[in-house]
Amino acid sequence: MYLLNKTPIFLEFLKRFMNKAGYVFEDENIQNKLFLHSKCNCKQKDCATVYLYSKKPFKEDSTGINIFNTNKGYIIVHILDEGYFEFEALLYKKYQYKKEIDKFFNKNRKIDKKVPKLKNKIKKISDKDMKKIDDYFNDFEILEPNIIDFGEIDFNEINKKD
Repeated sequence: MYLLNKTPIFLEFLKRFMNKAGYVFEDENIQNKLFLHSKCNCKQKDCATVYLYSKKPFKEDSTGINIFNTNKGYIIVHILDEGYFEFEALLYKKYQYKKEIDKFFNKNRKIDKKVPKLKNKIKKISDKDMKKIDDYFNDFEILEPNIIDFGEIDFNEINKKD
């Protein structure tokens, strides 16, 4: 596992999104709670899924999948009670952190269970990258979900027809 401090663009993006989505961490410094575990290995050029880990497992009532429909694409947050946290952003080309995560994990980093020592120092984000993040979140909105109700589905009846 690796410190989020080593990927400042992703850290800033994650902090801002979590704040907008209403997620609250006991420790205000999210980089002291979550650690980079890995990225998706699907080999798609546009995949920007990041897996994080918390050494303290999440409470059962905070686990599950949340899909956020935003004016800039969908963001999926999947929290598992074992301490794993998946952050997936659809329409990947719009997310500033993708290149940083790819570069960070393309150094053949191995995944281990060691939790790194906490450090308060975060790498500085360039003015250009900070402007991109500011521009992205300037008009960012979480939209109401598009829900289609198909009514009640009887799966037993469907299986009988096969």
